[in-house]
Amino acid sequence: MPRLVALSVPQPCHESWALMTPAAQGRHCAACDKVVLDFTQKTDAEILALLQRAAAPCGRFRPDQLGRPLLPPPAPAPRWRTWLAAAATVLGLREVAAEESRGQQLQTAEVFQAKDVRKVEALRRAAPKAPDTARQILRGRVTDKASGEGLPGVTVLVPGTTIGVATSADGTFDLNVSGTIATQVSYSFVGYVTQVMSLEQAATYPTVELEADTKGLVGELIIVAGGVRSSRWYTPRSLWYRISRPFRTF
Repeated sequence: MPRLVALSVPQPCHESWALMTPAAQGRHCAACDKVVLDFTQKTDAEILALLQRAAAPCGRFRPDQLGRPLLPPPAPAPRWRTWLAAAATVLGLREVAAEESRGQQLQTAEVFQAKDVRKVEALRRAAPKAPDTARQILRGRVTDKASGEGLPGVTVLVPGTTIGVATSADGTFDLNVSGTIATQVSYSFVGYVTQVMSLEQAATYPTVELEADTKGLVGELIIVAGGVRSSRWYTPRSLWYRISRPFRTF
């Protein structure tokens, strides 16, 4: 049975997250001269991967990420299953291609003649233009309103969809909105007030300033931790085995 890991914060830090300097993976705390990693948007698998590289980092967590076993990523499927799925996909595509080749029908075009050339030109100008299929990219930068520094990890999202990106280390982003009927874009980050603006406004003013949300940093919503300690999580069965092990005879 794989070992399950749970997180705990033995000594919570009382420094303000909003006053820390933005860094690549979180923020730099001047009081302890450390980078506080932002775990609030990470999955259990990502947290476990980071803990393998850093035993006791300083981190910022959501309350629901603490005091429970972290779920490891699912084990990869055996190689023979991957090959079997690939072979089935290829065979399926061949059958579909054969059906399409047998089922194709000849398409005919309607031909007409116009004596008046001016009428032809008028019809050509009045014909609807083909839609522009070029990629529409929204580029910009998100900064802290107080310091002017770029904010990394800000979620830039088209509301009501799953189309979105996260800003890079310097706060810049490229969001592909082609093929959508997007009219608005939202900018959200933990500890800051979310901004929503029209797509036209976002294209006109590429630099977006987010203001720190001091209300959202109080107590129960976000925990800023000092040293993070991971402990082994015992199931009732494994815990009973450890308690009764000294009394077992071999």
